[in-house]
Amino acid sequence: MLQIQLQVRETIDRPRSIDLPVNTALFDRHPCISQSIRDSLDRFLLTLCVLAVPAGVGVAQAQIVPDATLGEERSIVSPTNTGVQIDGGALRGENLFHSFEEFSVPTNSEAFFNNHSAVQNIFSRVTGGSISNIDGLLRANGTANLFLLNPNGIIFGANARLDLGGSFFATTADSFWFANGLAFNAANPENSPALLSVNVPLGVQFGRNPGNILVRGAGIDFSESDEQQSSATSIDRAIQFQTDLLESPTGLRVEMGETLALVGGTLELEGGLLKTPSGRIELGSVGTNARVAIESLNRGWQLDYTEVTNRRNIDFDRAAIAIASGEGRGAIRIRGGNVTLSGNASIVANPLNRGNGMGIDLNVEQLNVREGSRITVSTWGMGDGGNLNVTAVRDIELSGEASRLQANTLGAGHAGNITIETTRLSVLEGAQIASRTSSAGNGGTVTAEALDRAIFEGRASDGERSGIFSSVDVFATGNAGDIVVRAGTVWVSGGAVLSSRTFGRGNAGTVRVEARDAARFDGSVPNNFPSGAFTSTELFAAGHAGNVEVRARTVSVTNGAQLDSSTLAQGNAGTVIVEAIEAVFEGTDPNGFASGAFTVVTEDSTGDAGNILVRANTIDITDGATLSSTTFGRGNAGTVTVEADLVTLDRGRIGSFADESSQGNAGGVEIAADRISLIRGSEIVTSTEVAVVESTAGDVVLQAESIQLADGATIAANTQSRGGNVRLDSHATILQRGSNLQTNAEGNFPGGNISIDTGVLAALDNSDLTANARNAAGGRVVINAQGIFGTQFRNAQTPDSDITATSALGPSFSGTVELNTPDIDTASGLVDLSANPVDVASILNTDPCAAGRDSEFYITGRGGLPQIPDVIFPTTATWVDLRDVEDVEEMEMSDDRNSVTLPVMSPVVEARDWYVNTEGQVVLVANTAPENLGFLQGQPTSCLPRN
Repeated sequence: MLQIQLQVRETIDRPRSIDLPVNTALFDRHPCISQSIRDSLDRFLLTLCVLAVPAGVGVAQAQIVPDATLGEERSIVSPTNTGVQIDGGALRGENLFHSFEEFSVPTNSEAFFNNHSAVQNIFSRVTGGSISNIDGLLRANGTANLFLLNPNGIIFGANARLDLGGSFFATTADSFWFANGLAFNAANPENSPALLSVNVPLGVQFGRNPGNILVRGAGIDFSESDEQQSSATSIDRAIQFQTDLLESPTGLRVEMGETLALVGGTLELEGGLLKTPSGRIELGSVGTNARVAIESLNRGWQLDYTEVTNRRNIDFDRAAIAIASGEGRGAIRIRGGNVTLSGNASIVANPLNRGNGMGIDLNVEQLNVREGSRITVSTWGMGDGGNLNVTAVRDIELSGEASRLQANTLGAGHAGNITIETTRLSVLEGAQIASRTSSAGNGGTVTAEALDRAIFEGRASDGERSGIFSSVDVFATGNAGDIVVRAGTVWVSGGAVLSSRTFGRGNAGTVRVEARDAARFDGSVPNNFPSGAFTSTELFAAGHAGNVEVRARTVSVTNGAQLDSSTLAQGNAGTVIVEAIEAVFEGTDPNGFASGAFTVVTEDSTGDAGNILVRANTIDITDGATLSSTTFGRGNAGTVTVEADLVTLDRGRIGSFADESSQGNAGGVEIAADRISLIRGSEIVTSTEVAVVESTAGDVVLQAESIQLADGATIAANTQSRGGNVRLDSHATILQRGSNLQTNAEGNFPGGNISIDTGVLAALDNSDLTANARNAAGGRVVINAQGIFGTQFRNAQTPDSDITATSALGPSFSGTVELNTPDIDTASGLVDLSANPVDVASILNTDPCAAGRDSEFYITGRGGLPQIPDVIFPTTATWVDLRDVEDVEEMEMSDDRNSVTLPVMSPVVEARDWYVNTEGQVVLVANTAPENLGFLQGQPTSCLPRN
């Protein structure tokens, strides 16, 4: 008596066993190879026979049942000591077709496709309604590729393995489709056309409800290959870990250079392991009626999803891994809807030796990487790493400690680039996007583009900060890659950073942010870790820092956030550039560290600080915010340049400084604007505290329509050595309430110079202009103005507003003050007015032209008004025409008295206008054009008829 065990699967997860007693006397030979028994037993008994093995040869549990759709060419399934052997099938050229009603391989069993060595492709379809549950070994001869198609779904258990010379393609599509409309259909096998000579399929066609694919496994902690450590020992250990993982028998593995493809509805990896040394992994999740094309490569395939219009989800969980590392040419391509990596899952394609990597490419609806999961394309040898390309229609979100997208080089090869394209990008809670070089190779460029917004926020519990990082490790000689972020809005806050640094002998990269709307940098975390964008040459390094460039409609740097390029070792800091419509720098962090833009040479460093350029329509620097370039080491500070329509400093600061510990010069400050306003203690300063002749303060140069200082504001170029200069060019320069212009020298050097070209200079309320010196001659003050108000030159400062160029050594060491204003005769053009005022009321009441209408009266002074008949003429000098009588000719009198005629006079009219005649005289006129005035020129007029 033989016990046959049937596994009845009620669901995808809960099998149930049924034991059936069978009389072995029914079989005088093994029933599966007895043609007479096979012909006499019904289909149900045939199903049982392939599940049974006589007691002498053990138990075969493979649940593989051929169907009858291939007729005489149907598959032949035979039990073996290890499972079943599959023979027969329809051979067409190099292609072999099998068709099964059921296809499952239980734990510790195998399904062996006993194909001829000339066969290149084995196509297997499942036409029944059951899911394929594979927890054993799939094996074939030679280098044949194995295709498994089951529309109902496929499960790969933790013990599922592959022993194939070629590639493996598992799919839940309805059919393979070939040229000329031929299809090998599992959903409707009876409707499939007769198999003819076919080549590799053109693709797979899915039905209305594609089945799912599940890959189970124990999971592997990929932190054993921790790329954050760059010592030779840790690198060797990491390479060995990956090599052992690729060669281990666990998981679904194809041979070197081959393709492992899983394409279905929802795709889940619950601790599952997919691996191909230097090969390709193709993962796809598609929806209803999708068609996926298959493109042949020199070795393996590449899938084309051009005709896929809807996608389903792909989940990596429980330390699941897809790895295509090896000697090079490893590649992973993923297409799906929502793709999620969680629970320390990993997707890896690392060249480990000489070959170049082919990279990782994800094109999805949405990507979530969390809980320490990572996607990695790093090179560990001589070859270059591949690129990491991630495209998501909706969102990409990275969150949590150790969650990463990374492209590193730990060998001589160059790291690949990271390119991210999405609508919304979020990097949160310590997650990072990173490019790093630990050897001679260069790091790759990280480019993140988001149509809507890119958010970088917060840090992990272990202190790791969220953001994008590009770095050169200690002892490395390669250069770090650039960081480029483009979005509608970019938000960096809560300690998150965009950072490129060098710790080795290579250069840091440039950090570039471009936003159509706003770029906002806000806040910090304890211990003075500000949010922001940074480039730096770190301690013990020998390389240059890159630039920090931010361009947006609105740029805001607030609450302690910073834009910073620094050198802490040997190398120059980069330039900080901000270009916007509106630029706002505001506030400090809780510890008092300023928001702003900075370039710095730290103490004991050798190199120059970079320049700072801020260009915008409006620039506000408020509440402790700062734009500054400073040297504390052996190098010069940079120049701070500001270009705007309106520059406002309200308790803000702009400056370039050489600290007393430095061996270098301060840079200059240059501002060009329509209006510059400094209030409440704001400063524009350049200074050096180094008392040596080699060190100088830079110049402060301001050009504007108006420059206003109030409430203790200061513009200064002070120094302990040779003085800097202050040059102002404006139409109006106003100082109020204790504001100052200074070029004072505290050391053994002359004071600097102050040069002002302005229309009006007003210095009020103890506002001073000083070019004083302590131990040398005072400086020079030159003011060219149309008018100077509220201040004057004095030999010493007073409680009033002063202009001084004094020296503590005495008057003989005083500097010079030149106040150049035009010589203006203040009495020129003035006319003495009559001491007797005009009685306006009498004029209005006696206007002879005012009858029946309202009167009007216009007057400036007294000139031009006609005398009033009822007023006594005042005493004036009168011209009288007096002549001798004998000189008067006798007048001829006419006897005809009636013939006397009087000249016709034009009517007297009121003046309505005026003009200047050829003699330069002002002439009052009515409405008549000047060229037609005739004898009216010079005649007084009093009224004009109104129309």
